Amino acid sequence: SYISKPWNDDDLKQLVEDSIARYNLASENKFLLKRLDEENAKLDELLDGTVVGTVRILSDMLAYVNPQGAAQVARVRRLGNAALSLMPEISPTERWEIQRAFDLFNIGLAVLPGWVQVALQKDGLAGVANISIARNHHFLAARLVNDIPRFGQISAIIQLHRKHFDGSGEPLGVPIQGTDIPLGARLLHILTDLDRLSTGHVRGRALLVKMMTQPTKYDLSLLERIMSAPASTTDPMTEQSLAIPSLQPGMVLLDDILTSDGQLLLKAHSTLTETSINILGLWHRKDPILAVIRVLGARA
Repeated sequence: SYISKPWNDDDLKQLVEDSIARYNLASENKFLLKRLDEENAKLDELLDGTVVGTVRILSDMLAYVNPQGAAQVARVRRLGNAALSLMPEISPTERWEIQRAFDLFNIGLAVLPGWVQVALQKDGLAGVANISIARNHHFLAARLVNDIPRFGQISAIIQLHRKHFDGSGEPLGVPIQGTDIPLGARLLHILTDLDRLSTGHVRGRALLVKMMTQPTKYDLSLLERIMSAPASTTDPMTEQSLAIPSLQPGMVLLDDILTSDGQLLLKAHSTLTETSINILGLWHRKDPILAVIRVLGARA
């Protein structure tokens, strides 16, 4: 502050006291803001860790209850991550949300009644279309994940991923079409159909070319992006025989894994996770399981 001469001593003292008080207040505010930033960072770290743990638990639950559903998740995740690698313009937040939708779009299968699980184990995922309460399991998944902190957009991606590009398809009561449909939902729609429609004769790039003729169903610009990925990412996973130390998350078991006395550890068609691989390793050290394990995995 500027002080003119001559000054009044009492006014000068008051001015000095006011200046000191303002300085102290500014310093205290700066300190409190810094503490707030630190606490928010700790909270974000805690929430991120909780979310990662929650996703892992849900994925492990799906692998145990419905191995074929978890195997499909692994295939879609592999294709989806390859597609996302070609989209550098996507924000980190949106990329994270889409990846979590890849992880969880089938989690509704895990909460279907036991008799439905038995039917699906017999008929495979193709049997979903024949069971009314199973047909819209993605709506169950959307409701489940919507209650997880920060998962509102992930829930929307899962709920809308069967919506066609022209606005037709499920959910019927939601008037949305074209690029107004979330990017993650448009991408997941392509990937799940690519997996579901693959046959021994038409799969990979050949199926993508066929899908390009259906502009009312799919976002053709996204199809073009996926087709520009390396061929190895759009081709099916290949069979491999590996020792336990060589197993990787995302690989799919081709056989039941049994202990030496015949106890089931993991079902055939289960998708391996970090947790299940660690369990296999611990059990193998205690009671050797197999020299090699047959799995489906991406080409090296």
